[in-house]
Amino acid sequence: VLTVPDLAASAEPPRVELEITGIQDPLRSTIRNALSIVREKGHPLLSRYRIRALHQRTPEEIRNTLEPFGYYQAEVDASLEQRDDTWHASYRVTIGPPVTVRSLDLEILGPGGATEVFRQWRQTFPLQSGDRLRHRDYERAKDELLGIARRNGYLEAELTENRVLVELAENRADIRLHMTTGPRYRFGKIRFSDTPLRQSFLERFPRFKTGDPYDSGRLVELQRALSDSDYFDRVDVIPFIEE
Repeated sequence: VLTVPDLAASAEPPRVELEITGIQDPLRSTIRNALSIVREKGHPLLSRYRIRALHQRTPEEIRNTLEPFGYYQAEVDASLEQRDDTWHASYRVTIGPPVTVRSLDLEILGPGGATEVFRQWRQTFPLQSGDRLRHRDYERAKDELLGIARRNGYLEAELTENRVLVELAENRADIRLHMTTGPRYRFGKIRFSDTPLRQSFLERFPRFKTGDPYDSGRLVELQRALSDSDYFDRVDVIPFIEE
């Protein structure tokens, strides 16, 4: 029996050196971390065929990475050459003009629409007309809006409009974000599990009463107060939303 050694498996993977020019940190570092050709450097199965395939994919990956930062018209000049045992991949990026916010349409409808916490959210929205479009800031503000609603008892709140409309011909974007609050929940009956302590003593701890508007922060305060009292080894404060 003649055994042929697997040379591909025993050989060292090709070395890859990568250069990105035309753009500065932190965007350059963000792009570099997003590239498949970077993530697969040193992989034991990396071959020259795989390197060429990853290189062809890289310009699209660069453009996709830049879009969330408002750069939708980036151009990439790419080159790849082998020198001895090392592959040199070079990418020159021209990011082009950014997409800027043209209009904001922020609406909060329903019983809680005029609530102060939502008014403050509108005032501190991180994108204003003329700003460079930053999708991460938009997503963070959207999540914050739903979080504010749920913390303040609007547990059925939902987004009815959630769009960023980009017009590449004009490098402009229109933001539409609408939420319906739904009804505001209120605290129901407060029940304590069996303990050696008197009910009247335990009732001193909550800083809310039945009928008050629901506020999840009050539950955190109650749990902390009970835990810090040194009367209990473990405290769980659980809202029964269905009730």
